Amino acid sequence: MQPDTSNIPLRDIHLPDSVSWWPPALGWWLVLLAIVVGAALVVWLKQRRQMYKLRHAALTELDAIYQSYQKQYDAKRFARELSALLRRICISYYPNNQVAGLTGKAWLVFLDSLLSSKHNKSGQKFSDGVGEVLISAPYQHKLKNTDINADALYELSTQWIYSLGPKQRTIPSGSGVRKEVVNVSV
Repeated sequence: MQPDTSNIPLRDIHLPDSVSWWPPALGWWLVLLAIVVGAALVVWLKQRRQMYKLRHAALTELDAIYQSYQKQYDAKRFARELSALLRRICISYYPNNQVAGLTGKAWLVFLDSLLSSKHNKSGQKFSDGVGEVLISAPYQHKLKNTDINADALYELSTQWIYSLGPKQRTIPSGSGVRKEVVNVSV
């Protein structure tokens, strides 16, 4: 005889809990990591490209100034154009209110502070002899070609341009220049 099953208290079928979205599987963590690394790489490559683009443009203009000097031997023009080029480079790398007002020895000390020992093979500095002509030469009436060492100044300026890193938002510490607080919004 078979037992009577109509009076047995049976429950309905229980379905398992739905799969939770947290924590994600290992594959999703790897996808997230790849996205973050990819975005960081894109930002880094963009900054690096901009740095090399600025450096290439500066070196091209420096070469043009030097070639013009070699053709015309106008020392006053060479010093004036080189000083303007170095100032424009600094203004493009640093905020205007930190660099534009530098004059005299403070300007040369600032240029020296950006010159890395890795790229400065000659060991010369702007504030020691060779670069001092940048302060006075543009304002002298009669400047002889013997008063300026254009070859050494060109070489020092080339080394200085190569020693520039990525664009900065503040003047580097130890430059001998008074720092000011600047709000830079990107």
